[in-house]
Amino acid sequence: MAIFRLKNLYLSSLFILLTSCAIPLKYKLADQRKITTSDVKPLVSADNTMLYKTQIFLFNKYYTGLLLHKQTDSATSHLVFVTELGMKMFDIQIKKDSLKMVYCFGPMNKPKITNLLETDMGSILLYQLINKTSKIYVNKKQENTLYTTKANGKKYLYYTQANSNRIAKSLVKGKLFTKQKTVYKFGPDNLPESVSLKHKGLLRLKIKLNRITTTKAND
Repeated sequence: MAIFRLKNLYLSSLFILLTSCAIPLKYKLADQRKITTSDVKPLVSADNTMLYKTQIFLFNKYYTGLLLHKQTDSATSHLVFVTELGMKMFDIQIKKDSLKMVYCFGPMNKPKITNLLETDMGSILLYQLINKTSKIYVNKKQENTLYTTKANGKKYLYYTQANSNRIAKSLVKGKLFTKQKTVYKFGPDNLPESVSLKHKGLLRLKIKLNRITTTKAND
């Protein structure tokens, strides 16, 4: 009986070790420093206003509409989601490296939901990476880079495309499992053409973005 318990303990410990090991073996630690926009191309900038056709699956609810990112002054921008009928669902203010929900439609206006939207939108826009201290891993065989940061008990992993400073995929890992995965696809203009996010757990969220247009902020 004691041997059986010991085997179970060993297997459980091995499972925890394997599932918590976030860095693939093919990546080697190269550096640790603050990541800037010269290292990683930001998803949006003060020069561009970006508009996405958007699908949001939140628990058992499904919303479609448009997501607009627009710079409102030199230090502030907003992410606004509007349904196909023109109803504003939420407005997230982005100032420096922080996101704050300044408006949320009644049924969605609950702390757990607004915190989830703030965190996941920030993750999509790389706010947990750019201007944060990160460990930098390189994969010379595939010629791409992995950046890792930690915040609020979670580990964020950002993989670049080969020979590029564009993020191709990001993962958010908890103590045991991957909680969130985001995949980016870029167009020929080097701007994000589509973004797909899936958040697992008790708070389930899926976001699909497809770019409609990008215009200069002063147009």
